[in-house]
Amino acid sequence: MDDESRAGAGGQDGRQEDPPHRLPEGVPGERADSPRARRGGRATGDEPAPDPGATTPGRAPTPDGGAATSDRYVPVPGQDRSTAAPDGRPASTDRGATDGTPASATGDGVPGEGERDRRTGSGGRDKGPGSGKPGGVPGSRGSRAAGAVTVPGVRGAYGPDDPALHDVDGDFRELLDRFEGMARRARVTLRRPLHSHAVTVGGTFASQDTPGVSLHPFFAPGLRYPILARFSNGESPDDLTPGTRGLSLLFLHPADPADPARSPFNLTLNTGRRLFAPDAATFARHLLGTDTDRAAVAREVPGAREALWEQIRPPVPLAGHHYHSQAPRLYTDVTGTPWLVRYRVVPDGESGGEPSAPADPSGPGGHDPGDRLFPPVAPEFLPREPGDRRSPRLFRDQLLARVREAGGGVGLLFQVQLHPLGTDPRANQAALDASAGWPETAFPYRTIAGLTLDDVPGDDLAERAVFDPACAPPGLGIALARSPYETASVNHARALVYRATHAARTPRPAAPAPAPVPGSAAPTPGTLPPPGAALSTC
Repeated sequence: MDDESRAGAGGQDGRQEDPPHRLPEGVPGERADSPRARRGGRATGDEPAPDPGATTPGRAPTPDGGAATSDRYVPVPGQDRSTAAPDGRPASTDRGATDGTPASATGDGVPGEGERDRRTGSGGRDKGPGSGKPGGVPGSRGSRAAGAVTVPGVRGAYGPDDPALHDVDGDFRELLDRFEGMARRARVTLRRPLHSHAVTVGGTFASQDTPGVSLHPFFAPGLRYPILARFSNGESPDDLTPGTRGLSLLFLHPADPADPARSPFNLTLNTGRRLFAPDAATFARHLLGTDTDRAAVAREVPGAREALWEQIRPPVPLAGHHYHSQAPRLYTDVTGTPWLVRYRVVPDGESGGEPSAPADPSGPGGHDPGDRLFPPVAPEFLPREPGDRRSPRLFRDQLLARVREAGGGVGLLFQVQLHPLGTDPRANQAALDASAGWPETAFPYRTIAGLTLDDVPGDDLAERAVFDPACAPPGLGIALARSPYETASVNHARALVYRATHAARTPRPAAPAPAPVPGSAAPTPGTLPPPGAALSTC
């Protein structure tokens, strides 16, 4: 769980763990006026990801009918959750739900979390089963709604207030109960249970035209969003220890960039290309279990040991890593074609296949685990190099200094890797597996935006935010699971756990009466609003 959670907050300086389990012997954007943007802005291979149904490039019109190319922030499509809640649906304990009818909008259109908190209660989730319709992958055709795109084997959340998020079976609820210890610790410490040692900078996300890539309207070329970028250490308070590095991106509402609760979209990424666990049950077994459980996961789950250690990176500047979203998400392009997507953020100037890219496509350097089966779990962490006397905040302070420098700030590239969805439910569910990589020869990463980090807003803005995977415009959300053994359960569990820990560590002042987002119109359930619709919030 990238940003909201794995163990107790605030690991103790210098604590280390040498796990007793060993391998048996022999086991083997960017700125619109930047040089890159003027060159066309592409940073990866020239061939697009396979597109089984799209025949139109993913360039969406802006509210004034043309391509948005100015430096102003442009409100773009979103949903209004102001319609009545959908009717009930039967619960299921099947591992592979195959219903694909569209999910309806729900909630009261309130920016922020007010309605969600009233509905879920202090524990951060419903006290009883949810009642949403089976969710599909929302989509649109051009600038007009054309009904839902249904995908066999995939249920999609309409948004963060979709009751279907709480329509889970007993095993899933039991798994969520196991994370309640984190919420209790967060309530005491008022900090994130993991990735609590971080630095936050601000800047701009600038979409660009990438020929051959079918874009979602939220990423239409020329659109710009204010963002927060929170860089963090996964386990240690010390920047100079090997460890997991995290990046959380919060897209701020252009009309109210000072309020993170109005964010229309956010992402959590870290330094591993794929997750070690194919489902939430395996993840919880490793994270919340004993060392014996972790050793069993590393031995028994294909590729788990390699994935666990790949995300452990040597101490290098925070903006120099490759950050990956790991668990696939839903993505419906402007033509209504459904895909799965993985996101990646890399330093400007790097891309797979270019001479400037590091030898390891997963990012700079790596860590040799020797015969260890798994890395330490927070609050334990690996040691820094003996004799290194530099500050434990070295790279956080270095990033702040770079951002404050005149001359354009820090540049990063925002990339997508698209995987088509088809008619075979089992194949679609397999593609959702967060532990299975997609070969880049078949599904290349393509740069669709640049990030320019040139502001220091202070950490408080990001610390008030919940990085909720379900917070997304229609067509960019997460797939849903009913069982923790389904591949879709990883992001589904993240959404519910992150909310619970955020609610526990966040004071709750009296909130004003909610108001809908001005100019929003309720979309047809299961569809994207037209490209001129007002931006909705989470």
